Formats: sequence, structure tokens, C-alpha cells
Amino acid sequence: MTQFEEFCLIYYALDSVWNNSRNENLGEFLSECNPFLWKSLDSADPAMFAEFCELFPQKEISLEDSYKIASEYIQGLSYYYSDSVREAWRSISEGDWLKAATKYLSQEQKK
Repeated sequence: MTQFEEFCLIYYALDSVWNNSRNENLGEFLSECNPFLWKSLDSADPAMFAEFCELFPQKEISLEDSYKIASEYIQGLSYYYSDSVREAWRSISEGDWLKAATKYLSQEQKK
């Protein structure tokens, strides 16, 4: 998968947690990293996706490595709402991630 697809999967996974929790800080993170606001392959706050790409410069990410990479990204966040994001991430198992990622990648993606 591409860096952008990985970033979108992180967004979707955390958004599913937010749908149940309505945690305000998690919602703020999701608003800033929303990859669907613009037509371009970017986030609502372009610095969010740029930072992700700096941390994980490989252009292709394997499905097998995707959960580990997403976890490393979440653990490395240093925004004031990072604790809420990390707490939400802990509720996402690798098995659930892989099932959702497989389904997501089987569909047409934003290009």
C-alpha cells in the first residue's frame, strides 16, 4: 500500500473508535488529519501527512508491516491530544486492523 493509503487506514481505524467514544481530543486529531477534505493526497492540516511521510519515507508499505508502522506513528505523536489518540489506538487489535486493511485495499482508492 502507499503512504497515503496507510495514513487513510489510520484515520479510518481511529474514526471507528471515535464513533463510539466521541472523545473531543480524538475528534480534534481526526479533524486535522482528515485525508478526504481536499482532492489532493493530503490531510486537512497538510503538516500531519507530511510528518507521517517524513517518519515513514518508504513509498510502499506491506500489509504485514502496516499495523506496526501505524502503531509507531501513534506512539510517536507529540501533540497535546496524543494521550487520547494513543488510548484509542490501544483498542484496535492487529487482527481487526488486518481485516479492515484487506477490505479497504480491495476497493477503489482516492488517487
